[in-house]
Amino acid sequence: MEAAHNLALRRERGEAPVEQPDLAPFAPQQAAATTHRIGIFNVKYSPNLGDGIIAECLEGELRRADPRVEPLSIDLAGRNGFHPAHGNRRAAMLAVIERLPAPLRARIVPAMLLALVRLRMASRWRAQLKHCDSVIVGGGALFQDVDQNFPIKISEALKLANARGLPVAVASVGVSGQWSRAGRRRLAARLLAARTVSLSVRDTQSASAWRAVMGTLGIGAVAHAPDPGLLTSRHYGPAPRPDTTGQRVGICVTAPIALRLHHDDGHDDRQLETWMVAVARELAALGNEVMLFTNGSPEDRLFRDRLKTVLGDDAAIRFAPDFTRPGELAHTLAGFDCVLAHRLHACIVAYSYKVPTVGFAWDGKLRSFFEQTGRGHFVIDPREASPLHVADLAMSAMAQGIDEATHAHLQETAKGAIHALAQRLLSASGQKISGVRTG
Repeated sequence: MEAAHNLALRRERGEAPVEQPDLAPFAPQQAAATTHRIGIFNVKYSPNLGDGIIAECLEGELRRADPRVEPLSIDLAGRNGFHPAHGNRRAAMLAVIERLPAPLRARIVPAMLLALVRLRMASRWRAQLKHCDSVIVGGGALFQDVDQNFPIKISEALKLANARGLPVAVASVGVSGQWSRAGRRRLAARLLAARTVSLSVRDTQSASAWRAVMGTLGIGAVAHAPDPGLLTSRHYGPAPRPDTTGQRVGICVTAPIALRLHHDDGHDDRQLETWMVAVARELAALGNEVMLFTNGSPEDRLFRDRLKTVLGDDAAIRFAPDFTRPGELAHTLAGFDCVLAHRLHACIVAYSYKVPTVGFAWDGKLRSFFEQTGRGHFVIDPREASPLHVADLAMSAMAQGIDEATHAHLQETAKGAIHALAQRLLSASGQKISGVRTG
């Protein structure tokens, strides 16, 4: 993946990018040559490239688990590739939704989503599943209920899988605790009707939320399977070390409107902007080379541009170019000495490369990951911690480094969970482990 890193560097220097060929789309006539095709419902092509990293790591490890396996990601938003225009209307849409009265929002948004899925996406999903032998839902934070977005999309996807009697696995998902009655019942009904062979969540908080949300409706117990993003360094390989003598600190920029969408507590635009500016300056004052970047979401890029108008003249503070592929984001994160972020997968990817992180708390999933890695004391609340304290904590994180044994254990557990998942799906779909189809 050195090419992806070089592409990012060329774009940062303002040089003409080298065109990167896209993967060839799946053609139906290829199905006969594939022993076992797994349809993976996810958000692989989200503008947030952290989702793409999860998907590509899961796909890669499934292939390593068994050479007969060919994964096919099916994006729950109907996207079919990485494109910089994805989500360009998202910020405006979120602003409109945020202003709707709660009772009206609870009725209108789910109705529009359901119509969209059934009229535009279902036929495409049906055609893709025609060539699949089994189905995975995962990974990432797919089991959450914001205006019934994922409950509607996943339930409609499962409806199609169930109609064909395909084995279904829920794999390494994040689960939130706040659900509407309609959302949880809609999704539970499809799961109860599914030919489920495996259920797993990515952390202990998600396991607790699963028991509270799905367990009470009769859905089975879940196993623990760490986030596939932990295998980022294994999938994309090492990145060339940037030509620098100082410590490089990356700050992942997340827009307040994105934080408000998924969290009950308020996140004020002006307060977070002032705080982020001060954190960057404190880190630079300690002699670090500071770079602000985003995972790719359009609302995050707009917020980054606001910060750039304030910090753009500071020679010690730079801004990364927009990334176009997951590998570019992964290799950029690998080149830092410390990463500070709200975004969970900025922290997970950095951790995979043994880069220390400081987490900006905004919901339980981020804190849960830090506790899983034995680094819970490196999570702070931006509404309470001073910029000076954050800068000092980043310096401590770099001095302490990453515990090698914990890191190795988590990576091996994530790998083992995906290999076991592949064998369950092969067996459930009527294939012997020897590779001879029996059904």
